[in-house]
Amino acid sequence: MTKYDCIIPWSGGVESTAVVNWAINKKLNPLCIHNRMSPGEWESVQNMSKILDVEVFKYEEDTSQLPLDPDSRYYYSNKLNFKGKWSPVIHRWVYWCLITNLTNPTITKIYYGHCGAGSTVTGDGQGDRMHDGAVSLFRNFEEYLKIYHVESKFIAPLDHLTKREQWLTLPEELKREIYTCPDFDSNVRRINCKSYDCHKCHELMKAVPNEELHYIK
Repeated sequence: MTKYDCIIPWSGGVESTAVVNWAINKKLNPLCIHNRMSPGEWESVQNMSKILDVEVFKYEEDTSQLPLDPDSRYYYSNKLNFKGKWSPVIHRWVYWCLITNLTNPTITKIYYGHCGAGSTVTGDGQGDRMHDGAVSLFRNFEEYLKIYHVESKFIAPLDHLTKREQWLTLPEELKREIYTCPDFDSNVRRINCKSYDCHKCHELMKAVPNEELHYIK
């Protein structure tokens, strides 16, 4: 029997970190996993795992040999009406959750970060969108797990909170470690670029109260 109560994919952003912190406060023992997409994210997650005294395990994939269409991000953004450059990544996180769950089949809850309520105010329409791709992934992977008698569910326990409300649940030492920027140069230095042209930094700075913006590195 595994010692873990749940699986949590942990990127290092506000929502996933809030879920890990929530689980710890609930006296749960989460099996946290990180899909290493950038060195900055991984370093931040490692630092926060030490603060919370929780284990985190890293998955890393090598797609360097695959051909890449330089316009792929614009393709997905245009098709899905998303602003700026965007390409799907949720399938990577769901896949690693699946692998983790199959090796720990008695775990039945996969908690993930999501802020469907909004960004700063409930119902402001600026929160996360549960698009059809994500819904399909969760449903199909849950059905796949059932074939092996693994009765797991993907659950967003803090989805009723806005991004700002989730930020406010975090202790100061975690706020200082939040990292979300996809910019390569920012990753090398492990700082958020804080540019409003960067959609991830824009989302973060909009959600964080003005008096706490100094926490964002």
